[in-house]
Amino acid sequence: MAGCTKVQGKAGLSNSVNLDGTDYILQPNIQINFDGFDNLSEGLSELCEKVGTVGNADIYRIRDLGQDDWIFVDNNSMLSSNAPYGGVYLSSAVRMETVADFKPDYIDIYYLTPPTSEQSGAGIRIVSLDDSEII
Repeated sequence: MAGCTKVQGKAGLSNSVNLDGTDYILQPNIQINFDGFDNLSEGLSELCEKVGTVGNADIYRIRDLGQDDWIFVDNNSMLSSNAPYGGVYLSSAVRMETVADFKPDYIDIYYLTPPTSEQSGAGIRIVSLDDSEII
């Protein structure tokens, strides 16, 4: 469920949300892997459960992870100011210092090629690991 991204700023968007009294902070380098699903809706229904909305963004609990720690924000439109970025958010009360703190069971490492005037950069998988000793 993790991946690296190049963060690009968008004016008026927020990198934090408050849901049910808990503050969550966007984790731009962590993503949900929706590979293998026909579309985002199918992936969301399998991997997440809707728990609310913030503005126009739908908020999801990530299955098998505690909602007090992690949520997923689905905000594809990003049209309204002060709307949260779409992505994975971690509770501000939880501290993660290293990848080991996340306790991954696999890691995919990608290189993002530089964008050109014709298209955005492409992610090229460098290595996939599922050996917990190496991870």
